[in-house]
Amino acid sequence: MATLPSVGAANQPPPLAGHDLFAANRPLAEALGREGAGWAAARCSALGTRLTGEPLDWGRLANEHVPQLRTHDRFGERIDEVEFHPAWHELMRLSVGNGLHALSWTEPRAGAHVARAALFYLTAQVEAGHGCPISMTHAAVPALRAAAPELAAEWVPLLTSSEYDFGLRPAAEKRGALCGMAMTERQGGSDVRANTTTARPLGDGEYSLDGHKWFCSAPMSDAFLVLAQAPAGLSCFLLPRVLPDGTRNGFHIQRLKDKLGDRSNASSEIELDAARAKLVGEEGRGVRTIVEMVVHTRLDCVLGTAAAMRQAVEQATHHAAHRLAFGRTLAEQPLMANVLADLCVESEGTRPRRSSASAATASSRNPASRASTGSSRSSRSGRAPATSSASTCSERSSASPTPQRRSSRRFASRTTPGSAGQPSSRSPRPAEPAARGASSSGSRSPCRPPCSSGTPRRPSRKRLPPQGWEQSPVSRTEPCPTRPNWARLSSATGR
Repeated sequence: MATLPSVGAANQPPPLAGHDLFAANRPLAEALGREGAGWAAARCSALGTRLTGEPLDWGRLANEHVPQLRTHDRFGERIDEVEFHPAWHELMRLSVGNGLHALSWTEPRAGAHVARAALFYLTAQVEAGHGCPISMTHAAVPALRAAAPELAAEWVPLLTSSEYDFGLRPAAEKRGALCGMAMTERQGGSDVRANTTTARPLGDGEYSLDGHKWFCSAPMSDAFLVLAQAPAGLSCFLLPRVLPDGTRNGFHIQRLKDKLGDRSNASSEIELDAARAKLVGEEGRGVRTIVEMVVHTRLDCVLGTAAAMRQAVEQATHHAAHRLAFGRTLAEQPLMANVLADLCVESEGTRPRRSSASAATASSRNPASRASTGSSRSSRSGRAPATSSASTCSERSSASPTPQRRSSRRFASRTTPGSAGQPSSRSPRPAEPAARGASSSGSRSPCRPPCSSGTPRRPSRKRLPPQGWEQSPVSRTEPCPTRPNWARLSSATGR
């Protein structure tokens, strides 16, 4: 009778749990201090350790048991509620309690944006779906403060509360609130100026909204920033789920999206039927108003993508450091080392872009900095880094073998690690790198053997290497723009 091998003889890596996500990520720890948020290191470390315990199981359960829509109760009354697994609520409670939704606005010390970004980055490595309502709630605060101070006075204390208070009730009865966003319509997609949802003035800044939204994430949020066509043009409105008198607003959930990923989070199609809402900003200035919210969610898209890439590196290097094949660990096999190096290059490459985007946008959108300059609006230049970084990081994280990814694998495969995790000594690196297009002093490139066919290769178009990588000489016939630091890779793989 066949028997399964014991755990010790099964050649399987131990579970990757019980460690500190923050302390294990040296680039993140260094960046936190460099960008002025060193005071948050202990806080990040505490959360990083907490995340590798029970929250790992919460993330699994929240994605296996997807949200369920309940349009009506058992008496046939319309309720439009979404039910979540208890694991979802535990994740939300953990993130809200640690200030991922509000630290940028509640912490007076310099570096608050950086500290909050680090906390969000750590949490997204464990479960990314619940980061959607966390991100939108965080992003709604500057939009309300800039365009509707009266509404901000009512809602910001709830949106920045450290208590997670789930359930549809009037804002006055809640200890904390979440905010969502509803812009996209079926006929227009990202072209929001093609929206057909109408807003009819009722007086005293209140409007009645009628129409639909093709994509509305986190529909159980307490309020939403919504775009609709007012008499003066496309405008932004704050729409609560429950009216002050306790009645449900005209916010009807038609169905939940059946998504490939992000399954723990509910994304819906909604219909607005005489839904009451308050104007945010001026009529006809809806896009400019809501973009204050959009830009911060785009930055969180960068953080979430970078977090997924970092987690892929952790899982891959952990597995390769413990799994044996052909007498050695996978991390010691040359081809596998190339793959691991490629993962490290792509993950590390997101760090400088993320830092620059966060710094540029945070400085232009920090309420304190705006107040000091006397400007109530941020410049367009503050939005550019967020848009560019979101696009770039999404491309980097793609599993498809793009030309950039193929070229990075080629460069990694041209490197031969020496003993003790040091670069090979057979091709010492010259003291000064040669200029692009110049000859390499008669010697072949230190990152790969000469071409067997003898045919010169065309110049490489690979992008500039990220910080922390050694520069190698480049020639027109032997392109080799980067050389991995094998000591760092060996440390990451546990060799």
